[in-house]
Amino acid sequence: MCGILFSLSTRHSVEPDAEILTVLQRRGPDSTTSLTRTASVTPDTGSSKQFFLSFTSTVLALRGDTVVKQPYFDHTGQSILCWNGEAWRIAGESLTGNDTEQVFSLLDQRTPDKSLSAYLANLAARLSTVAGPYAFVFFDWTTKRIVFGRDFLGRRSLLWCINDGNLLICSVSTGDSSGPWQEVEADGIYCIELNAASKPDSQMSPFEVSKQPYDFRYAARWQTCSVLPFLTVSKETGCKYGTDANITADKEVVSMVHTQLSDALRARVLDIPEPPCETHTLPVGSRLAILFSGGLDCTLLARLAHDLLPVNTPIDLLNVAFENPRIHKNLAEDGPSAYELCPDRVTGRASFKELLEVCPRRPWRFVACNIPYAEFLEHRSTIVMLIYPHSTEMDLSIACALYFAARGSGLLSTAEQVDITSYSTSARVLLSGLGADELFAGYTRHYTTYSRGGLSALQAELELDIGRLSKRNLGRDDRATAHWSKEVRHPFLDEAFVQWALDCPIVEKCGFGEHHDSDPVDSAALIPDKKLLRCLAWKLGMKNVAKEKKRAAQHCSLDGLRYRMPLSFRIALAVTSPRIWDVKFPDARRHKSLAPPLRETAKRLLRQLNSRWIFGRYPLLHAIIFLVEVTMVSILIRKFNGYYDKRPVFTTMITNAVLGGIADTVAQTLTAIRVRQRQRKLSRSGVEESNGFLTMDMQEMDNKVPWPENDYMNPNRLKPPPFDFERMVRFMSYPFIMSPVQHKWFSTLNRLFPMTAGAATANAFKRVAFDQLLFAPIGLGLFFTFMTVAEGGGRRAVAKKFQDVYIPALKANFLVWPAVQLLNFRVIPIQFQIPFVSTIGIAWTAYLSLTNSAEERIETPA
Repeated sequence: MCGILFSLSTRHSVEPDAEILTVLQRRGPDSTTSLTRTASVTPDTGSSKQFFLSFTSTVLALRGDTVVKQPYFDHTGQSILCWNGEAWRIAGESLTGNDTEQVFSLLDQRTPDKSLSAYLANLAARLSTVAGPYAFVFFDWTTKRIVFGRDFLGRRSLLWCINDGNLLICSVSTGDSSGPWQEVEADGIYCIELNAASKPDSQMSPFEVSKQPYDFRYAARWQTCSVLPFLTVSKETGCKYGTDANITADKEVVSMVHTQLSDALRARVLDIPEPPCETHTLPVGSRLAILFSGGLDCTLLARLAHDLLPVNTPIDLLNVAFENPRIHKNLAEDGPSAYELCPDRVTGRASFKELLEVCPRRPWRFVACNIPYAEFLEHRSTIVMLIYPHSTEMDLSIACALYFAARGSGLLSTAEQVDITSYSTSARVLLSGLGADELFAGYTRHYTTYSRGGLSALQAELELDIGRLSKRNLGRDDRATAHWSKEVRHPFLDEAFVQWALDCPIVEKCGFGEHHDSDPVDSAALIPDKKLLRCLAWKLGMKNVAKEKKRAAQHCSLDGLRYRMPLSFRIALAVTSPRIWDVKFPDARRHKSLAPPLRETAKRLLRQLNSRWIFGRYPLLHAIIFLVEVTMVSILIRKFNGYYDKRPVFTTMITNAVLGGIADTVAQTLTAIRVRQRQRKLSRSGVEESNGFLTMDMQEMDNKVPWPENDYMNPNRLKPPPFDFERMVRFMSYPFIMSPVQHKWFSTLNRLFPMTAGAATANAFKRVAFDQLLFAPIGLGLFFTFMTVAEGGGRRAVAKKFQDVYIPALKANFLVWPAVQLLNFRVIPIQFQIPFVSTIGIAWTAYLSLTNSAEERIETPA
């Protein structure tokens, strides 16, 4: 595990930011080194140009007997590598010792064809032979090319940004104050050719970036050395490892998965260096820890690690629980603590007990990481900084659990005593069970899909899940865990294991359609989801774990982490952060006493309304809100003259606010209809939809790992996008606030250019010119500024909004409004001019709403 910081500038060498350097040193405490290079290039123009390159690396030494310092360079001292990864195998050959030198040799090979396309194709082919997680920056001195990228699943963090004309590539950021950081996509390698970067027509000023996808095993399978599996599911409907599809513990396929998973685990748990003495207080420090909820995946990893490690080697089991102040307040003093009532704590204790029974000679250490609410608040700003550029409540809640689990501090339980003392794990290597659910059909929605569409629908659903593995934000998780000088390893995502699991027929991985019991007496009747892994656990003696039903919260599973947070905890996250407002309440059914009955009733009603469509096409809730707004407008129209004579400004403010709400409702409805069309195209459930007057999509709630609610591309979520009341209020607030200004402006135009009999047309044109050249640009700028600030954005967000959408919106304004305003000034009486503009402005404001929200989606991290 390492930290990387690279900068490229055309003006001067960029010194590492002190705050970023501190965070990098938390990732790699064993070594910190910086070096600089100056590269001169002479493009076709004949004039030489200089580039200033700065490299900084921090190292957490987990391979080999000595610390290999980075940035790494060979005896020539020219080409440079910053490597944050673990190359477990290269071209199928296992590596011993430190991998940095061998990766450098792989990248620094020369090719006869010096063209950029040939160079990148050759380099991508070589990197495709590397099995393991990585992120890297490599400077090839001979060709003056800078290459960077992440492994095909994105298991290591790498961010980039252009700040003050300088390119920065780094493992971490310090939040939005240090630059507009973005994740480097895990879809290939990226290259900057300094000769091309000096050209004046570069696309990415002042640097031009090229991309080369990785080689996968599906392409010319027998002619490539790639170890990267093409993420597609086997379409076989029969058995590959036997004749009977009913999976039991004695089947050949169970032995096969045992062998494959043990092989994936072996490289990740053997030969871990002894932790530094100062990191542990017990006689023997732990080298290995497991993110442990007691669920099937993480307990299976613990059981297999027991078979691979010497029996006297301790293994830490890290189990996290958060304080819910409301729950704590109501608990009896002599009863169990709220931490012990956490679902993951209950299953964690139970699985820990079974491990002690099955593997009694192993010194298992169960670490109960209890996180008080006040302690979370102390660390919250650090976590928000680490997860940037991700900023949703889901991102924060997932990262919270990973962050505190990786810290590994809590109460220690052993075979002899429970919670005997405070303890901090010395292990620098953590195991995670991420990937098992995607590969072996472990989510609730998989059973739902199979029930609706059979095996073919399940195959399509699994292929969709597996294809999203590289989008699971593992870089975010890497930043959260590495902050404590820990490296998380994912045995289920080992390239060879993934390939084997993909090639294995679905009927031999899960038991949907087979008979099962709630309390089976043999492995044949186990729960069907991930049945192959359940049979393996049964075979290894972990029968209670094999029988355990899936839970909504699995600490060792990535997206399930957010659900282990108490309801009040998640409310506090949203309330205390203007950037994190995407609040979900999946635990509400277990905390009904926390909310008044009226509020619960209102929430249930909104959920019901938001799950229905009219004619299978139009969202019911949006239509109801639109009808309410139209009713309010009709009331205002009937009594407008009377209201206007008494209170002209206030009447205009109310009218404009309602019309602004209608405009945004129209925009949200158009978006919902567009989403519906996309969902229908993406849905592969095989269920024929009704087109009756009122239809309802009955989609089972997936408690374990729902796709993000704000992702309108989610094919499993057929409900309309939730109506955004906050957004509607923002669009009502702006015209409400601006109406006095508009009223004053129109009165001023009326006074300066009166509509007299001889000069009506000329003065109308003068009004239009003044309005469009003075008021329109300022008003449009105020609109985008107001909306961005109201959404929680700062100065940088406002600047980006102007950069991306202001000019196109202003051009559209000049195409539409001059003609409207000419008609307005020439024909409409002055008391009706603002309402007329606002009425026409419904379509215009809907356009602005779609433009503004589209920019929000662009800025929202994936």
